[in-house]
Amino acid sequence: MKRPHQRRRLAPVTVTLCAALLLALVGPASAAESHNFTASLFGTVGGPLDVSGDDPGLGQTGFQLGFAWLTQPKTQVGVRVGQVTMDGEQLEGLFDPELLYATIGGEYRYRETYYESGVFLGLGVYSLEGIAGGASVDDSSLGINLGVTGDFPLTRKLSFLAEVSVHSADLDYAQLFAFAHLGLAYHF
Repeated sequence: MKRPHQRRRLAPVTVTLCAALLLALVGPASAAESHNFTASLFGTVGGPLDVSGDDPGLGQTGFQLGFAWLTQPKTQVGVRVGQVTMDGEQLEGLFDPELLYATIGGEYRYRETYYESGVFLGLGVYSLEGIAGGASVDDSSLGINLGVTGDFPLTRKLSFLAEVSVHSADLDYAQLFAFAHLGLAYHF
């Protein structure tokens, strides 16, 4: 279990991620697309991949919010915030686990005939909360994520968005998670 002073180490990383976010906002003025920003809302299904004991499986549900902005044509920076709840489940001795995460990363898009596909890579802050030994546990760590996305236009500003992502973080109870996200995106 991580000590309280280890959580304080995340504060400088959070400040660094916020600074990177602000610096990346300079780019949208140079992008030559029909929209510069995208806001998205997803339903999520997934779970841990590397559990040897008590495994809640990949059928856990949650949500993800996203915001992205173009920095160059076909290139964007995105922030994703998500939560996956495993109510009534056990994860390596952690009861009722809940994974919370916030990531920032780059995404490269490929324009196809009737949709856009993309790949993304990012850094994030992860927190796995639950109950172990009768006490509340909050296990936090830095991590990375990698994924692919498909953006299918419904109207000029609204699209159906699908993502598959893998997240890796140095958490005590699980280190590797996989998620499928389906939702809507609004481009402006």
